[in-house]
Amino acid sequence: MRLPTLLLSPLLLLSLGAPDSLASSTPLVAEIPFAKPPTPIELAQGSSVAPDGTTLSADSVSLLENGRPIMPVAGEFHFSRYPREEWRTQLLRLRAGGITVVSTYVFWIHHEEERGHFDWSDRRDLRGFVSLCGELGLRAIVRIGPWDHGEVRNGGHPDWVEQSGTRKRSLDPAFLALVRPFYAQIAGQLRGLYWKDGGPIVAVQVENECDGPEYLLELKRMARELGIDAPWYTMTGWNGVRIPEQGLIPLFGAYSVAFWYPHSRDTWKKSFFFTSIRDDGDMGAQFTNTRPHRAPTMNAFPYLCCEIGGGMPSSYTKRVKVDPREIAAMSLVKLGNGSNMPGYYMYQGGINPDGRLTQLHETAPNPMPVKDYDFQAPLGLAGLARPHAHLLRRQHLLIAAHGAELARKPLVLPATPPTSIQDTDTFRWALRDDGRSGFLFLNNFQPIAPLPARRGVQFLLRRPGGVQLVPNEPLDVPSGAYGILPLNLALGGLTLRYATVEPLGSLSHGRDQWFLFGEIEGLRPELAIDAAELSRLQPAQEGARLSPDGTLATLPLRPSLSSCLSLPSASGGRIHLVVLPSREADRLHRVTLRGAPAFALSPATLHADGDRLVLEDTDAARLTLSVFSPALQEPAAGTSAPTSAPSSPPGAGPLFRPVPLGVLQAGTRPVAVTSVRTADLGGPP
Repeated sequence: MRLPTLLLSPLLLLSLGAPDSLASSTPLVAEIPFAKPPTPIELAQGSSVAPDGTTLSADSVSLLENGRPIMPVAGEFHFSRYPREEWRTQLLRLRAGGITVVSTYVFWIHHEEERGHFDWSDRRDLRGFVSLCGELGLRAIVRIGPWDHGEVRNGGHPDWVEQSGTRKRSLDPAFLALVRPFYAQIAGQLRGLYWKDGGPIVAVQVENECDGPEYLLELKRMARELGIDAPWYTMTGWNGVRIPEQGLIPLFGAYSVAFWYPHSRDTWKKSFFFTSIRDDGDMGAQFTNTRPHRAPTMNAFPYLCCEIGGGMPSSYTKRVKVDPREIAAMSLVKLGNGSNMPGYYMYQGGINPDGRLTQLHETAPNPMPVKDYDFQAPLGLAGLARPHAHLLRRQHLLIAAHGAELARKPLVLPATPPTSIQDTDTFRWALRDDGRSGFLFLNNFQPIAPLPARRGVQFLLRRPGGVQLVPNEPLDVPSGAYGILPLNLALGGLTLRYATVEPLGSLSHGRDQWFLFGEIEGLRPELAIDAAELSRLQPAQEGARLSPDGTLATLPLRPSLSSCLSLPSASGGRIHLVVLPSREADRLHRVTLRGAPAFALSPATLHADGDRLVLEDTDAARLTLSVFSPALQEPAAGTSAPTSAPSSPPGAGPLFRPVPLGVLQAGTRPVAVTSVRTADLGGPP
């Protein structure tokens, strides 16, 4: 209940803050039209066909591979900020986290600190790093500057460029003459590694945070002339910059509380609201677009991100403590807003290399640490995964399973959106829906100023084909909860009308299919299918509840590692719906065992390396591993089916089976490690 504000002083209102919980009396409404078809765009990009014929392109909605939508997941990793001998392990960890594209800056000052003396050796070996990305099945985005920022001295310009007397970051011929040899060196480093060569480079970014469209296009022209050739060329689209109508795809981002924000500003709150405004800087305090003239050009391109803050570094003026949940919630909101490429800056933390003439850290306007660039990133400077690496991997599992489908579904905002960035009363939600099916995004998380719990939440979705009520009975949403609910999702011949759990992927074996979901902590787990369809498949389904009109059957789900809901499928097999407890869903990894797809559970930092799964953690007690592979796991003789709600696969044993592991100490490092051959996994216990 809202307090009567006319009776309260501003000081008293401030001290009271948000109420502990708010109740909804009526369903929250959204009008969902059919999605408009994508429009072709003229990108004027580079060579887009690989030697095997695979073609990369784009339209107004998403990136395309062989004409089909894709949703890459990008993570920033600065090769020159990390020991070369550890690149491979960390790239494998990025890949294990669901990253499919590695983005990296080429800092000019790291390579040509003295004019004419280039250094591409050791940790500065651009070619070695990009080649390694390709060897490990990762694609690459190379951000070639010449100015990058990245909390590097002069934004990446060598001192001699700063002192050159040229008009930097402009069309000044004298400045471009300084850039040209640097670009020529990059072209030489990357020769043979472009998409057209069968290499991993899919995109090149010129400059950074620059309002100079003619200058940016000239940099692109110069790069292409020198042989820097990629299917996509990009630019950063925030800070109100002008965006060319063609030639450069604008990329966006979001940060939570940042060291560059003044203490009095709450701009960071914008990152936790659903909105159609891509550049947070264009968003007014009341969610009006303060630069509406930018929207038509911006919206002609697919919505892609390169700088969703994966953490935040400390500066000498402001130190920020990152809550892992704020990174995951912010990423979810951007995905809900329509982003078709999550891109994290940073995903891998690092350390500044030594300079020959000066230190290489930024000193102004932000005084940064001389060496440390850990960034509180998902993978820290020491190499291990932080809690938000696990939270993000959970989202990436959903993208891996449904990203191509999600990429074609536009943002649909509720009929009653929040009124301002100070609004904590209006529940935050949005849809990505094409008028037939979609995903419902919830966010009840905000750092520093927590949002109240919500009681009795229900959604009324008006589609062209009819009205859908989700869920059948109102739902309570605790403070801090966020998640993605599937709507009208096809599951092996079965249509899931809705679920209050998150889809994480599937496995098949014979005519049987297993669909894994993750509990959203604090939400009542259930799914709903058409009552007629359930009656046809399994007439006497225990625990099913019918909607008031009798058309929808709601099935309760019990999160478990040892049981699932099992229904017959139209093909004669069975459909198994597995709901993992929220904590276990955060630990889920997609792996390959003996050539068969499988899932693994571990709280440790886990990655696959050839035929081994490698686990590492500072706590040896966390080196635990359980695996689930229907293709390899046959029930042991005499195993009985566990009790389930409502049923289990006939004759099944535990879904996830623990693997006995030995623990090795990694030399003098305070880290415990172990590994296991995948050939030894997956059989009967």
